[in-house]
Amino acid sequence: MTNGCDQPEWLCRARKLWIAGGVPAGLDGTWSPLWMKRFLTYLEKRNGGRLPSALPSYAVARSFERFLKEKWKAEDWQVEQAGKAVDWLLDAAGSHGAEVGPAAFSVRPKVDLAGVELVSLDQVQSHFVESGGMAQGVRVVARRKGRALSTEKGYLMWVGQLTRWWSKQPVSSARLESREQAGEELERAISGFLDQLAVVGDVALATQKQALNALIFAFRSCLGMEPGTLPDYKVASRGRALPVVLSRDEMARFMACVEPKARVLVKLMYGSGLRVSEALRLRVKDLDFGNGVVVVRDGKGRKDRRTPLPEGLVGPLKDHLKGTRALFERDRADGVDGVYMPNRLGVKYPNASKEWPWQYVFPTDRLQRDPRSDAVRRHHWNDRFAQRAVRDAARAAGIHKHVTPHVMRHSFATHLLEDGYDIRTVQELLGHASVETTMIYLHVMNRPGTNVKSPLGDL
Repeated sequence: MTNGCDQPEWLCRARKLWIAGGVPAGLDGTWSPLWMKRFLTYLEKRNGGRLPSALPSYAVARSFERFLKEKWKAEDWQVEQAGKAVDWLLDAAGSHGAEVGPAAFSVRPKVDLAGVELVSLDQVQSHFVESGGMAQGVRVVARRKGRALSTEKGYLMWVGQLTRWWSKQPVSSARLESREQAGEELERAISGFLDQLAVVGDVALATQKQALNALIFAFRSCLGMEPGTLPDYKVASRGRALPVVLSRDEMARFMACVEPKARVLVKLMYGSGLRVSEALRLRVKDLDFGNGVVVVRDGKGRKDRRTPLPEGLVGPLKDHLKGTRALFERDRADGVDGVYMPNRLGVKYPNASKEWPWQYVFPTDRLQRDPRSDAVRRHHWNDRFAQRAVRDAARAAGIHKHVTPHVMRHSFATHLLEDGYDIRTVQELLGHASVETTMIYLHVMNRPGTNVKSPLGDL
């Protein structure tokens, strides 16, 4: 990057920070500038040969990563490397009035550890435990980067558990020699907490990994730096449990007992293999009746996918949408705020929130205040409603398995495999990143010709 800057203001800010400070910690000094340049080229092509005058959103950064993976066939480590470089570029570009120099990005203007007079290690602990600094940093960055509200809540849950655990741990009052020591203390706290999850909490490996990812996100949010190598911690030994699956007879009994209001939702989860969050967040435009597919937007892993729309649900869904349309028309007449728009789409399409295609398929009966703002709007059904409906239906059907909304998805995958569909097809429909995740359903399916007869016989 050169000193000359005849580009948009946001890019000029980022360029000045880069020139003044060199490569921030955690970024590759050779490849990061190249990834940023390719991202800018990507922006130019999206905008008719010019860079946008407004700072791009993080949703655009994620679309660049998908472009690298799907079009360029880049390796996962390259996509991750590019993502870090582009995120730094957008962070720096959004630093209005930031001091130009290494300190301007070594500690981002969120929870500024360098701005707090920390003399000893116990003060590091009290700063994050008592002030709630970690939670606030996570909340700010998660919303700025367009994370789903459920993801943000998950991050905050793990931060809360870490701070409660850490507040009970003895910490040395030894004097700090450098800011790096404060970072090392946080790394030790995270490793100790992961030990506690494995040994005392007896959590599954996937749960421990989820906690680690959330805490590393918190580490970056609070300190604006990449964590180093964490001290050794005990890896959880409890593996993944086999999924609960309903047989076809059980599914028929179960569906007959689902309350009428929830029946279309529950059938859609089973018939299309949707997670409960994916089903509840569906917009009207995501139901493609003409092609018989459901389009899942921004699913787990920030990926889109297509899955079958059951033929038997077309009529019930259209009838359901008639009621939804009546609510929509009433809201427009009453001047209610438009529906929530993710990933800054409300800025790109300012009128879309009040248009029919963007409305939720399963809207609430009552208006609610948006937790991200003061807007009062119509949100989608709460996942607790789906959980209660499924639990009550299983009890009424006399099914003694632990039935949750996710069992609909498990049953969808297992029944497809039993019907002879290949595992790669099922993987794609489920949106699994790895086929190994899908292979767990091979252990619970009923495969003709492989049933083993017990040697007990008639004894």
